[in-house]
Amino acid sequence: YGTSDIVVPPFTPIKVQGNNVDVILRHYQTNGVGLWNQITADGKPLLKAPMRLEAEIGGKVLSAQGQSKVLSHKATQAITESDWQAGALKGTTRNVWDYDGVVKSTFTLAPTSQPVQSLTLVIPLDNKMMPLMHAVTFASKASYSGNVPPGNGIVWKSSQMPDNRFIGNFVPYIWIGAQERGIAIFADNDAGWIS
Repeated sequence: YGTSDIVVPPFTPIKVQGNNVDVILRHYQTNGVGLWNQITADGKPLLKAPMRLEAEIGGKVLSAQGQSKVLSHKATQAITESDWQAGALKGTTRNVWDYDGVVKSTFTLAPTSQPVQSLTLVIPLDNKMMPLMHAVTFASKASYSGNVPPGNGIVWKSSQMPDNRFIGNFVPYIWIGAQERGIAIFADNDAGWIS
């Protein structure tokens, strides 16, 4: 199986139709920015509202809008691309979907004459579906597994990780969910990382 381009059982082939992507036990409904309007895992919706990109430009917060297209699709992989704009900022989101549900998202920003104060990826999770979290850092003894801290607004920052030996406060893997389903976000380096 190491180099074969086949779907390994019990996984199922990726299905792509318009803005819908299906992999084993999961259904993604995407939007024009290449993000997810909804993720349904094992029959349960995980998002309270669609994911979005927010750009702060000239003191205003603008939500990106765009259009998505499927570049390629086969049983083991799909590639989608979205061209989007938030005010003067233009960008592209390229998603490579694997049949196990992992999605590699690459965001490319076009040069702009207007300064961009921030670009934020907003993932509005449904709190009742996401009571647990797991954050992994360099030292396994310092990784956190437990309840999502209670409260509104910012309830946890990566700078709270003890004994983080990565540059700054980069945390390469964060999972939020419940016993049977959840969302994991991970990155292979700290480029552009903010706590």
